Amino acid sequence: MKHSRTQNPLYALRCIFFMLAAMLLGAPSHSAEIQEKPLSLKDCVEIALADNLTLQIESYQPQFELTTMSAVKGGYYDPVYSFNYSLNEFSSPRGSFIQGTAQRIDSFEQQSDRFSSGLNGQLPTGANYDISGSLNEVNTLSDDPQSVNYSGNFQLRLTQPLLKNAWIDQGRLNIKLQTNIIDGSILDYQRIIENVIFSVEQAYHGLIAAEQTVAVQEKAVELAERLLMENRKRVEIGTMAPLDEKQAEAQVASSRASLLEQQRQRVVAQTRLKNLLSRDLMMWAEVEIKPTEELQRAKKSIFDAKVAIRATLEAATERATPATPGGSSKRRTRIEDSLLSPRSSM
Repeated sequence: MKHSRTQNPLYALRCIFFMLAAMLLGAPSHSAEIQEKPLSLKDCVEIALADNLTLQIESYQPQFELTTMSAVKGGYYDPVYSFNYSLNEFSSPRGSFIQGTAQRIDSFEQQSDRFSSGLNGQLPTGANYDISGSLNEVNTLSDDPQSVNYSGNFQLRLTQPLLKNAWIDQGRLNIKLQTNIIDGSILDYQRIIENVIFSVEQAYHGLIAAEQTVAVQEKAVELAERLLMENRKRVEIGTMAPLDEKQAEAQVASSRASLLEQQRQRVVAQTRLKNLLSRDLMMWAEVEIKPTEELQRAKKSIFDAKVAIRATLEAATERATPATPGGSSKRRTRIEDSLLSPRSSM
């Protein structure tokens, strides 16, 4: 017994599949329009530095180390101030007699106020200093008129060891160690900046190379198609063999395949640069970066970009300046020179 096609389940599934395919192919495209964004190498470097999370975190490290330096200095060189006040009172009752005599002692009352203060600490040379002073006020009350007496003293003591702790002590050692830590944090900050600049520089140059390669390949496709048209005309008039026409068609197909591969490489270069510019790739999903510079001009642009971020590095080094008053200027100059030194471009 034969079954009709409408009763065959496989046939029904095929019909549904073709209907869905026709609906999908016929549906209008709602893809967002790609916007071109011209950017120079300097612009790319500034955007990447502003949105680099590692750089933002590392910028707080010099501040933290400088706070630690203040704590280290405070534990050894902060002066200690003291102030004391004391009150003493003495009195004897009226009408008392001297033992063994008939002489009566007059009433006696005395009040004593004592003020004292001091300042002591340690100097970076290893010397110890101690400054102190006091003031005494004595009020005497009796049958006679009241009398007030004042007395005071001042003392200054300075001790400078000649051998023990004369050249180095624990305090100065810890300060030198903390200074080296501050230098290391600034160098780490500089290293991250240089890595970001170098990565953006590589990606930007890679995108320029990809753009130029695509342009060259498009020209190659255009020339191959023109050669194919000329060969077809020659074959029509009989001045060329049909085999040459087939060879020209193969050349056109090969050029188009190479063009597609170069376009894919350009998309890869675009994605690599976008990943460096922002943590959120979706913000750049509908943007196509157009380099505004050529390879030779980009070398000067990267130098301008390094000069533009000099203020950022200076801010980090200035925060560490109080740590080593004698060597901070030389250290800052050395770091800035290394940042602005030219490096090879790829």
